[in-house]
Amino acid sequence: IYLPGKSRGQRKLAGYRPWVAEDYSNVLLCTGLDLINHLSFPPYILLLLEPSFTPTSHLDMFQCHSLNSSPPTGEDTLRLEDILEVIENEGDSIAVILFSGLHFYTGQLFNMPAITKAGQAKYLNTGAGGLAGAFVHEKHAYTIKPANINFSELQLIPGVNGFRISNPPILLVCSLHASLEIFKQATMKALRRKSILLTGYLEYMIKHYFSQDKAESKKTVVNIITPSCIEERGCQLTLTFSIPIKHIFQELEKRGVVCDKREPDGIRVAPVPLYNSFHDVYKFINLLTSALGSVET
Repeated sequence: IYLPGKSRGQRKLAGYRPWVAEDYSNVLLCTGLDLINHLSFPPYILLLLEPSFTPTSHLDMFQCHSLNSSPPTGEDTLRLEDILEVIENEGDSIAVILFSGLHFYTGQLFNMPAITKAGQAKYLNTGAGGLAGAFVHEKHAYTIKPANINFSELQLIPGVNGFRISNPPILLVCSLHASLEIFKQATMKALRRKSILLTGYLEYMIKHYFSQDKAESKKTVVNIITPSCIEERGCQLTLTFSIPIKHIFQELEKRGVVCDKREPDGIRVAPVPLYNSFHDVYKFINLLTSALGSVET
């Protein structure tokens, strides 16, 4: 990852090897996701997108033909074998496979090594409003170029740096730098270990108090559409309800709960291991019970 510095406008951010490629020359921190997409994808290409592709990453600027792989009937999440089957069947007709690591709505964690191995694609990512990151393997340094630039007038730097436009926005860089420092101290191994327990506790409590078999006939039923397998999810659980979610969400907000409403009927709850506790999960269950009680009366 490169950040602005005194030398050549950039400097390396060392010490974060668990999050970046072994060879830093293959990795670029640059502008925003929409712009890096625009530079990467020519018109009239076939994209393989996840269902309900994250709304912060619009592809309206492209005249593309998207090939969505969809969950089986009656299921909320994708099966890995179905994704790999689409890649196998479509073969070389797919130009780019564009998947998020974690599905924004269901919270499903995709098996990126398996998908990448099947498609051997370039990987781009960012969060909403954040910096974009791009990776181009060194073997493609002289073959992969920005798609929408007139090369007769430009001699671009080989590899991923040929996609860079100016310096990264300094305020976003500073916040990213500070965030990476915190993650470095906490370590991803420790955070993931706590996250598995924390989200597992949340899952247990929801199923214990709000599942179909436990609920009374007039009580609201809460379903979890995020995969139960810990290898197929992060810290987020997406909840759906047997009643409309608008008023449930409003009641949760009144009680100081910070969660996220996603249409058509999902509320995303994410106990973050970096700063949430098991007591926070316990309090959330009590507040959810109170919120549902207000909606039901």
